[in-house]
Amino acid sequence: MAVSDETLAQPLEWRDTALWPMLDDLQGNILKGHGRDHTMNHFLRFDSAKIAAVKGQIQAIGTQVTSAIRQLHEAEAFREFGRPGGTNVFFFLSASGYAKLGITPPSGDAFKNGMDSRSLGDPSMSEWETHFQHIDALLIVADDSVTKVANAAAHLTARFQTSGIEIVGVDAGHALRSDPSLNEPKGRGIEHFGYVDGRSQPLLLVDEVQREISLEGEFSGWDPQFGPGDAALVRDPGGKTPDSFGSFLVYRKLEQNVRDFKLREKALAAELGLTGDDDERAGAMVVGRFEDGTPLISAPAATDPNPTPNNFNYDDDPLGLKCPIHAHVRKVNPRVPNDAEQRSHLMPRRGIPFGDPDRDLEDEDSFPTGGVGLLFMAYNKELERQFEVTQQFWANSFDFPNGTAHGADGIMGQGINDDQMWNSEYGEPGEEKPFRFANFVTMRGGGYFFAPSKSFLKTLIQ
Repeated sequence: MAVSDETLAQPLEWRDTALWPMLDDLQGNILKGHGRDHTMNHFLRFDSAKIAAVKGQIQAIGTQVTSAIRQLHEAEAFREFGRPGGTNVFFFLSASGYAKLGITPPSGDAFKNGMDSRSLGDPSMSEWETHFQHIDALLIVADDSVTKVANAAAHLTARFQTSGIEIVGVDAGHALRSDPSLNEPKGRGIEHFGYVDGRSQPLLLVDEVQREISLEGEFSGWDPQFGPGDAALVRDPGGKTPDSFGSFLVYRKLEQNVRDFKLREKALAAELGLTGDDDERAGAMVVGRFEDGTPLISAPAATDPNPTPNNFNYDDDPLGLKCPIHAHVRKVNPRVPNDAEQRSHLMPRRGIPFGDPDRDLEDEDSFPTGGVGLLFMAYNKELERQFEVTQQFWANSFDFPNGTAHGADGIMGQGINDDQMWNSEYGEPGEEKPFRFANFVTMRGGGYFFAPSKSFLKTLIQ
């Protein structure tokens, strides 16, 4: 019996054995992040004259792709016994990849036409790094050791060249982490500007929801529970079972200019008259959280929480007097309680930083102006409804979410040429000052992909 839409409309109890056939056919990393600290992301192009050989290679990879059920069992073994999991492998096709294989792709105009055709404020494709141009597939290999990732990738790709698959480029991802703690034994994920990253995720599994409740209590501020059938899963038209699912993947390489970002933080603090310990609030006004993860809506100073709070909303701050309307985390998740339409645009994110993971994040003299950043990845049920709304109509907009022109998102907003408005006081009306904080994150390329079911991959030439 096929898994019902009603079951998929709420977090899944993955230990229910009735769901295991579906989870065995679904690629991992969709319902829960793989958690590995290193990845090699291979961008592939197919030789149209060797499609039979290409299909054979994809089918071979399909036998190696990590299933959702395997990933979840490995994650449980790590939590309970400290037993590390193995190398994870994930495979994706673009619309052009489907076309070269002669297979009808999943439907959707955004996927069909490609990221470069959409109105996202991005640089033109001619300015993208060349390995993002005209890509047919993406292969991701992930593990907690650079050596293990490299060895596994070499084995998987050994016959690509003779089989009509060209590796046109590789992005290497390396996680950045804070110091380990009791609740975060590997440390909290951070990004190159120095801020805790990865919170406010839609939670698609019952055990993830229960863990959140154990850390923060019942959801009185913001409810992170989402049904995977609403947020991520798409029935795979090429799958071989009634419960074959996939998901649309957004991939964007976002380069960060850390030095200029930090200098601009200081300039904003000076403009607003924030001095001494209070000067850190300038950066928190841009991001919406302090570097340690303290939400600005909750406190005017960092409190080093553990875990990083997530159970909050902005109901008592409609004018943005505590947390600016245009702060990054408020822009991309406005947290309006019981607003089903607004929640429908959120998506599970699975990004990882790129660039030197060992650099000193506190050494101002060595702050990079490029070469580091975030490999943004997010799974979507509908690209147009989820990612494209949050990028085009939320992050890039000057008047979202409350209809007043306070400014665009200073982190994710693209092509910003106007000042945002900043309140100099915390929690009460003060002098609003115009100040432009933008363009320290540059989109270097990306694409839309689909994560097919394992049964599709394993039977490609049958």
